[in-house]
Amino acid sequence: MPMPRWEPEQIEQLLAQSEPQQLMLHAQPLVGALGMDALCVTVRLHVAAHEPLVHHHSSVSAAWDKRYVAEHFINIDPTVAKCHQSCMPQPWDDDLFNEATHLREVAAEHGIDFAHGWSQSVHDHRHNSTVLNVFRRQRRVDISELYENGARVMWLCHTLHNALCKHHLAKLSSTPAPNLSLRELQVIQKYDELTSAKLVAKALSMSLSTVNFHMGNVRRKTGAKTTMSALNYLRYHGLLEQPPRSGKGL
Repeated sequence: MPMPRWEPEQIEQLLAQSEPQQLMLHAQPLVGALGMDALCVTVRLHVAAHEPLVHHHSSVSAAWDKRYVAEHFINIDPTVAKCHQSCMPQPWDDDLFNEATHLREVAAEHGIDFAHGWSQSVHDHRHNSTVLNVFRRQRRVDISELYENGARVMWLCHTLHNALCKHHLAKLSSTPAPNLSLRELQVIQKYDELTSAKLVAKALSMSLSTVNFHMGNVRRKTGAKTTMSALNYLRYHGLLEQPPRSGKGL
């Protein structure tokens, strides 16, 4: 069987997209050329001082995408569990969805049939991950088909991962940075350098209780439970790279 052909225009149109709906619309013909009926993508973003953020997009139903996130289906989705520790393609078998009947039943209500297909994942250096599922209603995927089309599905997974992460992270980056006082910023920057409250107190000629007071304020303002999470949050907003301005602050 000859390799399925993707037209250059199809690829260019996909690469030009940034909105999730348009990405799914232009990815659908590509998976169709591979003999698949549909695709869905689960993106999990790890952002400092936040619980992991989950986004789900499919080429079939926007209502299903919203329900997947609202009802936390990622916690019972076996395709995500299978791909959590591996970037190898995961072909589906008869037993894969045995313990996820509720997920399958709800998906069927929205016209999605997890019958025959496989999953591909990608993980980046920020620990963000994407799982791409390509599937069809009829005809089981055999190993030769997986080998033949695996590289294309992997490329598609990487492309969608990059575009969707960029889209969703751009929305997060538009949130205002925490309003720290000069002293709070000075203390947390020094802690980032020395990693010890006692050393910070000595370096800044402050009492340990004062250092802990300012660090507590930083955690409160960033919504972080730990100082390291607060540091990651501030680093995300680019505040740790800015040296404290002169003056004692508040």
